[in-house]
Amino acid sequence: MRSVMGRLASVLVVLALSGCGTVKFVEDYDVVLDQGLSDYQGEMAAFMARMAALSGSDEGKYGNADVQAFYARTSAELQTFVERAEAIDSTGKCVTADYLGRGIKSVVERSAGFIDAQELPLGKYTSVTEIIRSYGEGADEVSMGNCTVVILKVVQDNHGVVMELHKTNGSLPKVIVDIAGPLLDQSARIAIKNEVLKKTRGDQ
Repeated sequence: MRSVMGRLASVLVVLALSGCGTVKFVEDYDVVLDQGLSDYQGEMAAFMARMAALSGSDEGKYGNADVQAFYARTSAELQTFVERAEAIDSTGKCVTADYLGRGIKSVVERSAGFIDAQELPLGKYTSVTEIIRSYGEGADEVSMGNCTVVILKVVQDNHGVVMELHKTNGSLPKVIVDIAGPLLDQSARIAIKNEVLKKTRGDQ
């Protein structure tokens, strides 16, 4: 299960890099985005692992005050990142962003189909596939803006998927973390790599 989901997440990486790798980045390297995204990636990995460990307790419930505060803070951080990238270049457009949006949708739909086909013992967590599919249906909406904005919106949408899974199911058990975690982590890695590549170009 984990290896297959990892491969699906890797497909998303290829799609994202192919979507923006063919154009010249006009945005400058932004140390705030670089460091902020790195911090976010580490925080989310730790948070999801903790939620999986606490999925049977009140501390791991979506309605827990600390959980709500965490989601509110990290969601606000991601929105700030998007707005910062838009401010740097408000008129740019990732040339193949529309293809990227369709690619994300395709990967998400295949992911949901794979989960359905496995007849996993998810119990009340069967709604995971419905949530993943609903995300796929809206994937085209992330395709507007310069390449940095596009990539950040993918991270933002994946963050929203994790929140929705947590809210719908009440908790984040390991079986769900193993599905949603790799997708979120890989999209964050893409965003970080985007900043590193811009820094490398600027140093040359």
